[in-house]
Amino acid sequence: MACAFMLPTIILSCLFLVPLTEQKKSTDTQLLLQLRKQLEYPIHLGAWNNTNDLCYAPTSPSQSITCDGSSVTELKIVGDKLAKPGRYVGYSVAGKTLSPGFSVDSFVTTLTRLTSLKVVILVSLGIWGPLPDKIHRLYSLEVLDLSSNFFYGSIPPKISAMKKLHTFSLDGNYFNDTVPDWFASLDNLMILSLRRNGLKGLLPGSISRVSTLTELALSGNSISGQIPNLSSLNSLETLDLGDNRNCHRAIAEKQQLPKSVPSTTGFSSELLSNARYISQAMKLGTPVLPTYRTFSLEELKEATNNFEGSAFIGEGSTGKLYKGRLDNGTFIAIRCLSLFKRYSIRNLKFRLDLLSKLRHPHLVCLLGHCIDTAQDDSSINRVFLIYEYVANGNLQSYLSERSMERALKWPDRLVVLIGIAKAVHFLHSGIIPGLYNNQLKTKNILLDEHFIAKVSDYGLSIIMEEIYKHEARAEGQKPIQSKSPELEAVNLEDDVYSLGYILLEALMGPSVSEQGSEYCLKELAMLVTRQTEQTRVLDPVVLASASQDSLSIVISITSKCLYEESSRPSVEDVLWNLQYAAQVQATADGDRKSDIVSQA
Repeated sequence: MACAFMLPTIILSCLFLVPLTEQKKSTDTQLLLQLRKQLEYPIHLGAWNNTNDLCYAPTSPSQSITCDGSSVTELKIVGDKLAKPGRYVGYSVAGKTLSPGFSVDSFVTTLTRLTSLKVVILVSLGIWGPLPDKIHRLYSLEVLDLSSNFFYGSIPPKISAMKKLHTFSLDGNYFNDTVPDWFASLDNLMILSLRRNGLKGLLPGSISRVSTLTELALSGNSISGQIPNLSSLNSLETLDLGDNRNCHRAIAEKQQLPKSVPSTTGFSSELLSNARYISQAMKLGTPVLPTYRTFSLEELKEATNNFEGSAFIGEGSTGKLYKGRLDNGTFIAIRCLSLFKRYSIRNLKFRLDLLSKLRHPHLVCLLGHCIDTAQDDSSINRVFLIYEYVANGNLQSYLSERSMERALKWPDRLVVLIGIAKAVHFLHSGIIPGLYNNQLKTKNILLDEHFIAKVSDYGLSIIMEEIYKHEARAEGQKPIQSKSPELEAVNLEDDVYSLGYILLEALMGPSVSEQGSEYCLKELAMLVTRQTEQTRVLDPVVLASASQDSLSIVISITSKCLYEESSRPSVEDVLWNLQYAAQVQATADGDRKSDIVSQA
C-alpha cells in the first residue's frame, strides 16, 4: 500500500521538475527578447526570431550569446549607431540615439536579471542617459564594454563593488564628471579604458595603486593638473593619456616607468632592444592570453600524441601545422619549421624575442616556442612556434560558402576586412622596424567564435629570411643582404597588393579561386568602369546585402591596391576607406529599417 501511494507522488514530482527546468531555460530567453525590444529591435538581431532557446542562436560579428547550461554568461551586441565626438546635451537625437521613449533605467534593470553574466559588450547601440548605479548588481561580471553610446554624467561609484571586473571600457561616451578615485578597490582590474569622454579635473593618485593594470587609456578627455607617479604599475603595458591639453607633463618626464610601457603621451621610456613597440590596446571581450614562454619538446609530444596523424592540420611553405591540447585543456596550434643546415641559436632567439612581444586583437597570438637542438646544444634541428588555436575556420572557407544562410553578408565581410587592415597597419606602423611580407591570404585569416578576424603566419619572414641567409652561406653562396629602405617599401606594397586581393575575394566570392587571379583582375577592371556588370561578376551574397554606395567605395580601393607598385595606396588609406564603407552601409541599413517600420 505504501509503495502504491508513493508511485503517483514520484510521478507528480517529475512532472513538476521538468517545467521548472524549461522555465529557467525560457527565462533568460525572455529577458534577452525584452532587451531586444528595449533596444527597439535592431536589424542585426533578426536571427533571434528563429529559435526558441537563444543559447543556440547563430552568432555573427555583430551579436553573440554564450551560455553555461541554460544560463547566459556572455552577451555581445554591436550596433551601427556610432557616437561621434562633439557636443551632446543629454536627450534623444533622431537617427543617432534610441527614441525619446527609451528608458536606460528599465534597460539596465532587465540586464541585471541575467544574473550569470560574466561578459557584457553593448557597443554603438544608441543607448542614452546616465548609467544607473544598479549595474553593480551584475556581481559576476568580468568584462563590461559600453563603448560608443550616449551615456553622460558620472561613472557610478557602486561599480567599485564589482570585484571580479578585469576589463572596463566606456570609450566614446559623454561622461563629464571627474575620474573616479575608487578604481583601486577593483582587485582584478587589468584594462581601464575611458577614451573620448568629457572627464575633467585631476587624475587621482589612487590610480597608482591599481597594481594589476596592464592598460590605462584616458586620452581625449579634459584631465588637468599633474600626472601622479605611475612607476609602481609594474604590469602596465599600454599607457595612453594623449589629447588632454591641460595635463602637465613636467612631472611625468621625470618618472621611471616600466620598460614595457610604450610612449603615447610624451613620456620618456627606454626603447626595447632594437625595437620600439607602440602597443595597441586589447579590445574588450578579447580573452587575456597567457604570458609568452618556452615549451619543452616533451610537452608538445604529449599535446599531439607524439605528432600522430590525427593532430596534423596541414602543410604550407613555412612547415607543417599540428593541433595539440595542453594538460590544462587549452588547445594550441603548433607550426614546425625544419632546418636543413646547422643554425645558430643566438640569431634565432633574437628574432623570436621580437615576435613574442606582438599582441594585437587581430593577430593570432604567439604563445611560445620550442627549439629542438642538436646533442651538443650548439645548433638547431627544428623550431616549433606555438600559437593560440582559432577554431572557427578561415576566411577562404566562408567566402567559398554557397549557402546564402551560412555565407558572410556584406556588413559582416566589412567587419572582417577592417580587422585585417588594422592588423596589417599594426605590423607596418605599430612596431619599429615594421614587419612586412606577411603572407596575407584568405586561408591565413582565421575567424574566432565571435567572427573576429585574426591574421596568422605574420612575421615569419624575419625568421625564414635569416634561415635562408644561413643556408646560403653554408652552400657558399652570397647571403641575402639586410633590408634596404627600397626593399622595405617593396615588401610594404606586397602586403598592400595581398590585402587588395583579399578584398577582391570578398567582393567576388568563390569565383576568384575557380577562375584564377588573371581572369578576376580583368573582371575588376570592368567593374570600375561599368557598374552594370556587377550582377554578373559579384558574389550573389554581396549583391543581396550591400548598398551600392558601400560597394563602390570598396571596389575603388580594391582596384587601387592592385595597381602598379608605385601607385598603390597606403594601408591607412585602405583602412579609412573600409571604415567609411562600413559607415555608409550602416546608414543604408538604418534607412531601410526605418522604411520597413514606417510601412508597417
